[in-house]
Amino acid sequence: MGTIFKNRTHSILVIGGTILAICFMLFLFLSTQSDVKAQEDRLAELEAEYASISEENARYEHILNEADEREQYEYQARELGYGYPDETKVIDVTPGN
Repeated sequence: MGTIFKNRTHSILVIGGTILAICFMLFLFLSTQSDVKAQEDRLAELEAEYASISEENARYEHILNEADEREQYEYQARELGYGYPDETKVIDVTPGN
């Protein structure tokens, strides 16, 4: 009778341990899936933010390129002797210049 009780107790402990192990693994799996979902959501937010910032950056680059182009045109015009209508043109005739 003692052997049957020990075998039954052993079987119950093995089954109980197995059930606990399965529950623990299930908990870890669900926890990991939750973390993955949260990271995917964060990634989507960051990608949207990146797209927005990239568009803004392209707009600023366009503005800078336009400013450089205007400065270049103005420089070339001044080299040719042109100026704005209300400007007074001063010519430096000191020796060495």
